[in-house]
Amino acid sequence: MIIRIFRATVAAAKVADFETKYQAISVPFMRSCDGMDQVMIGRPLSDTADEYVMVSTWQSSDQLAKALGPDWDRPHIPAGMEHLITSCSVDHYEEMSGHGEQPSPEARQAAIRTGSARPD
Repeated sequence: MIIRIFRATVAAAKVADFETKYQAISVPFMRSCDGMDQVMIGRPLSDTADEYVMVSTWQSSDQLAKALGPDWDRPHIPAGMEHLITSCSVDHYEEMSGHGEQPSPEARQAAIRTGSARPD
C-alpha cells in the first residue's frame, strides 16, 4: 500500500474558497480513482496556520500512476484551484504495518511467550 500526503499552503484571503473547492472538487476526484482506498483532508487546528493536507492510500504505485499519470509523484492541482494555493508539496510512503492487518491479542501474547516478539 502507498500513502500519499499532499500539503498545500493557502493565502488567508482565499481560505473559504479553497475549503469549498477542496471538498467539492478534490475529494470527489480522488474517490473516483481506481486503486485509491481512502482519502482524508485536514485543515489547520490553529487560526494562524495556513497549511492544509490530503492523505490518501493506494493499493500500489502502479494504481497511483494509472490514476494520476506519469507525473504521479508531483502535486496535482485541479483546474480552477491553482490561484488559491501559494505553495504545495507531495510525499509518498510505503505502508509498513502489514497492510493494515494486526495480530490478535492472543497471537501477540503467544509470540511474546515464545520469544519471537518483544512486548511493547
